[in-house]
Amino acid sequence: MKIVHLGTFLTILFFCSCVGPEEPLDGLIENLPAVVSTKTAFTYSLKANDYSFNDTYVIDLKAQPSNELVLTLAVNNVGSRLDTTELSLVHTENDSLLYHYFLMTNQVQTSIITIDSSKSGLPTRFDIRGKHYTGQIDFILALQ
Repeated sequence: MKIVHLGTFLTILFFCSCVGPEEPLDGLIENLPAVVSTKTAFTYSLKANDYSFNDTYVIDLKAQPSNELVLTLAVNNVGSRLDTTELSLVHTENDSLLYHYFLMTNQVQTSIITIDSSKSGLPTRFDIRGKHYTGQIDFILALQ
């Protein structure tokens, strides 16, 4: 009888002491983009390790004539393999390329753009492409 209780106790102890994978410190899971899109902001974050991707996201910002558009791009921990990883912001009504960045080096860029009353300068599509990319990308597009 004692052996049965000891076996049950050891089984329960074994399953209760198992732990899952460690929580990522920055909240990002490797090779899985995190995208948030609202009426006032669009964010894209990626922690990549030899990751290939070709993604397009719709941006649906609702700007007022008094708003400014703030773009922030931070690229960190870029691997040694040079590739043609690029990010583009496009206005789909006339298919015009508004912004284009190559993500081959560590960099931080911020731009503030005044929005005209026609809103034709607002990006409506976010394209990002990379082949065997290693590094972290944080892109924020916000109205203020």
